[in-house]
Amino acid sequence: MTKVVHLSTAHVPFDTRIFHKQAKSLDRAGYDVSFVVHHDADETVDGIRIRPLGNADARLERWQSIPELYRIAKNSSADIYHFHDPELLPVGVALAEFTSGKVIYDVHEYYKGKILKRKWIPSPLRPVLSWGFPKLQRALISRFDAVITATEWMAEPLQQSGVEHIVPIRNFPLTDKINVSEESPVERTHDHVLVYVGGLRENRGLFQMVRLLKGLREQGLDVGLWLVGPFESEADEQRFNRLVKQDEVDDHVCTFGWIDYLDVFDYLAQADVGLAILDPEETEKTIATKIFEYMYVNLPVVASGTEPTEQYLPSDCGSMVPYTDTRTQVEVVANILQKKGEGEDEVGANGRRYVEEKYNWNIEKDRLLDLYDSLSSPGLR
Repeated sequence: MTKVVHLSTAHVPFDTRIFHKQAKSLDRAGYDVSFVVHHDADETVDGIRIRPLGNADARLERWQSIPELYRIAKNSSADIYHFHDPELLPVGVALAEFTSGKVIYDVHEYYKGKILKRKWIPSPLRPVLSWGFPKLQRALISRFDAVITATEWMAEPLQQSGVEHIVPIRNFPLTDKINVSEESPVERTHDHVLVYVGGLRENRGLFQMVRLLKGLREQGLDVGLWLVGPFESEADEQRFNRLVKQDEVDDHVCTFGWIDYLDVFDYLAQADVGLAILDPEETEKTIATKIFEYMYVNLPVVASGTEPTEQYLPSDCGSMVPYTDTRTQVEVVANILQKKGEGEDEVGANGRRYVEEKYNWNIEKDRLLDLYDSLSSPGLR
């Protein structure tokens, strides 16, 4: 049996893309799968062995665990190593050099743009790192047996620089495991509900959604906002709490924290509009998975405009809006809510159909398994 080890210091043990989609798909296809990650126990869940690095509450602690992650990975004598974080690039190189296993680098984000938005990086260093990291990444990638990217746009600059063995595997919903309950996990207390799922921070539209909610309230609409996901910094959480009080919408906002992936859809299904108002500079080469999750539960989508969003969000499934134009956002959402109030729900039904036919994990799973099958073939490396 081919032994596979997934590696991450930046993700949670039951990350949707790594654990629920990739690892489980490989396990069901007959691979022996483990995941080295920050966790408090060595356990096997749904066939996947979690190899714990202990808990890490800060970025520095995550980085300090990298040598231990490498030790565990090397000693596992895996056939295929699959790592998911840019800080693990040196680990990937070492595994390629000092083991007989194949190495896959999974590029989740467009890091050149991400670096410019990272507040924990000193401002003078951001442009330098944004310029230098893509060059370092391209230089090291040639050492690996395959590169996975989350979108085709992220693959393009690597392909143009001559990198081979690149496979875009998009982060579409795991529809065959989604079972929406008929009962709402929380009581609706407003006529309309807007919902957002994902990490809560400024660049993910956290404060813009509060401004949108305030604008809708000023239009006389009884609207609530559900935020399904964790705050990603204490500073953003504190600013958020001040803003909702200042705008007098604190009674109209519910925050739920982290919810298990398959339970998230119970919350989404009870809402009226799904929001993905994200900073386009940070998401320029990515497509937010939440858009497809909204579509699957028949929600009209309101998203900020990028080239990937324009391609993957059909006009009959939702609307694109400028990232910081609150007035336009209010007009668009109010129009959607009015139509739903009049019994017109064709937009939501369209979204569900697109996901069932084109935008689901079953399609991407086959691409993942084809890649793994090719790396498992004798003599490729």
